[in-house]
Amino acid sequence: MCFRIGDVYALSFLSMIGVLLVQCLFFAVTVETMLSGVTELPFTVFLAAMQPIHLAIGFVEGLITAAVLCFIYVARPEMLWGVENAAPREAKLSYGKTFTILGILAAVVGGVLSLFASALPDGLEWAMERVAGTSELVAEGGAYEAAETVQSALSFLPGCTFKGSESAAGTTVSGLVGAAIVAQLCIGFSMAF
Repeated sequence: MCFRIGDVYALSFLSMIGVLLVQCLFFAVTVETMLSGVTELPFTVFLAAMQPIHLAIGFVEGLITAAVLCFIYVARPEMLWGVENAAPREAKLSYGKTFTILGILAAVVGGVLSLFASALPDGLEWAMERVAGTSELVAEGGAYEAAETVQSALSFLPGCTFKGSESAAGTTVSGLVGAAIVAQLCIGFSMAF
């Protein structure tokens, strides 16, 4: 175990809050879908499909986050907020090695594992397939057509592929670009705060 007992209680409480917030988010997605008028999905049936699949997805994502936090706590504990009050610990790895390992792991997940994940429906698509029988709903009207025009013009990796290609390389590049964007946002927000 990489955390002390007090840390475990704090993390457990934060995890429960996180689970509650994620479930509230997908409740809101269900309400938004109902209010949008895009589909005639029955609210309670759609809600019953959305909540458990996203709870399972959140559980796995929570385990991954815990593993990353444990790694950072062992490698460079001073990188974590609130650790400065704990007993001093010796860092096991340099900053460069720590960031290199995290970068390699992000590249493997974004560039390789994304190939397997992109073939499967995400939580919303899974729930819609269970309720409506399809993950793609037809939307008509001027607002939808305008949004489609903007998206077609700006998207350089539509559907996680290169335009006009179904190559797996597009999925890999999409995962790597996504990981890089998230890393830059995290660094930017961390420096701002």
